[in-house]
Amino acid sequence: MIRVLLTTLLLTVSTLARGGDVITIGETFRVHAAKLQEDRNILLSLPRGYAGGQERYPVLYLLDGDAHLVHTRGTVDFLARNGLMPDLIIVGIPNTQRTRDLSPTLGHELREDGTRVIVAGSGGGEPFLEFIEKTLMPHVESTYRTQPFRILAGHSLGGLLALHTFASHPQLFQGILAASPALDWDDDYPLRRLETFLRTKPVLHTTLFVSMADEETGAARPTRLERVHSLLKGAKVEGSFAWETRKFPEENHGSVVLRTHYWGLRKVFEGWRLPADPRTGRFWEGLGGPEGPLREAIPAAGLPASTSRAGREPGWVSGAGPE
Repeated sequence: MIRVLLTTLLLTVSTLARGGDVITIGETFRVHAAKLQEDRNILLSLPRGYAGGQERYPVLYLLDGDAHLVHTRGTVDFLARNGLMPDLIIVGIPNTQRTRDLSPTLGHELREDGTRVIVAGSGGGEPFLEFIEKTLMPHVESTYRTQPFRILAGHSLGGLLALHTFASHPQLFQGILAASPALDWDDDYPLRRLETFLRTKPVLHTTLFVSMADEETGAARPTRLERVHSLLKGAKVEGSFAWETRKFPEENHGSVVLRTHYWGLRKVFEGWRLPADPRTGRFWEGLGGPEGPLREAIPAAGLPASTSRAGREPGWVSGAGPE
């Protein structure tokens, strides 16, 4: 049985001068992870206007959620407000034992004396993924208005787990964002796993976006990211598979996450664009009817045709353009 404790998440972005209202971007709840033998705090950020509408939304599952929820909500809001993607429910997953949860295999490191030893606590990625799939996702999807469209975003070790998920559980997510993933983990495990998986000529209905910051500057060619690119380019894949690798050499290992989420979400929702009135800059709302202007664009982005602004009348709504 799932035990959930819901509280207000006081992620204070700003305080309004008039009335001193605090702006919050979400809330927390607690879920029991039986296999991990612990309770997990989960961060939840709903789209603006969620409480007053009937729309259903895709869900972004965010690893290292406590570190990345605020800027990711800002990125999603910005892209959605400009008609470049639908708004999302964001589920942030903070860490309890980061190395355990985000490493799918045992890692190794060298001591100063050259001895090769196992990274303490590593190798628990599969039980963690099982918690996400069997406990967290059912709770989110039974409690909130979700679309059957999920995205996983991970950075560093989280990017390692994201690539493992793509290759080992390809039907679990429809979008995967891996920011500067630890491609060298366990003697290049992600590269070996990706190559083995792609040899099976899988049927995929997902989008994969992999980035790298300045970590490979000056590295021997081909770099690990270039090897990922070559594997994906040469893959014989059926279905609706889209992918992109992108270098951000001007970013460091920490700063690359924001730009990865921006360009990764643009890739996931490529072809999803709200038509804008050229006179006012407002976007057309009313997507679900037989004449809805996104009837073709939505399936092109991998979203089911039922993604709509249910409960609202069609019409032009304010975007980022002039009123």
